[in-house]
Amino acid sequence: MNHKHKHELNEVTRAIADRAIEIRKALNLSQSEFSKKIKVSKAYVNTVERGCALYSVHILMRICNTFNVSADWLLFGNVDKNYINFLKGINYLSQMDKKILTIKNNLLSETHRVELELTVIKEIMKMEESEEVKTEIIKMLLA
Repeated sequence: MNHKHKHELNEVTRAIADRAIEIRKALNLSQSEFSKKIKVSKAYVNTVERGCALYSVHILMRICNTFNVSADWLLFGNVDKNYINFLKGINYLSQMDKKILTIKNNLLSETHRVELELTVIKEIMKMEESEEVKTEIIKMLLA
């Protein structure tokens, strides 16, 4: 292969790798997570992303099917960026869902903790101990 064709192949390889990287990053996937989804090794993904290799036809088809991207876009870049923006939007919503769920769980945990504390305090108040002892027990629990 002459030098000109090798250079063109490197440009093609780089462009395809860059579009695959765009998919991976739009979905906030690590190389390891991406490799699992397309059923290849992380080392293979890393080699392709560095431009040292090209995904096989079978893997390119798997990327298209797994991430619902067109081969025309993956191979040639012949699609507008709407789909990648859509993927980024899905990823953003997913991240927001995780944050909302964390906040919700923290609030529920706090609510549950407060309810539990109130129940324990009510039980302590029923004890046949002096008010001073009950107060000390409650203080220790709430510390």
